[in-house]
Amino acid sequence: GKQDKKAWKAAEKEADEVMEQGLLAMGRRAYRAFIRAYSAKEKAVRHIFSSRALHVGHVARSFALKESPKELKAAGQAAKAKAKEARSGERKVTALNWKQQAAGKKEREEEVEEDGRARKKKRTATGTFTPKMVEFASAAGG
Repeated sequence: GKQDKKAWKAAEKEADEVMEQGLLAMGRRAYRAFIRAYSAKEKAVRHIFSSRALHVGHVARSFALKESPKELKAAGQAAKAKAKEARSGERKVTALNWKQQAAGKKEREEEVEEDGRARKKKRTATGTFTPKMVEFASAAGG
């Protein structure tokens, strides 16, 4: 009865909040993309679509955002800093992997050089003889 209705309303409210957060995040991303695209217009039409004349508060409101553009900018910068911090940890791991790969590549290059020297020595020791050289060597008693 009443408990079911309360539980249902609580679940519905929670689902609405989750969906609203997702929609707000999409709205913020769309707002930022719009502002970037608007200010990156072609030079021929910039005098028509002046980014200085654009009222960014109205644009934010058109994306159903309640925060002011200043608050959106601060939130975007905080998220960017957090993402940068997360990536820096990945970079350290990547740099370590790169160093290990570079060390392995150097070892492979050394192996190729050693192998190349061995082949070169073998070729010089064996040599290649023309039929006339073989005749001369056998006539000379060698």
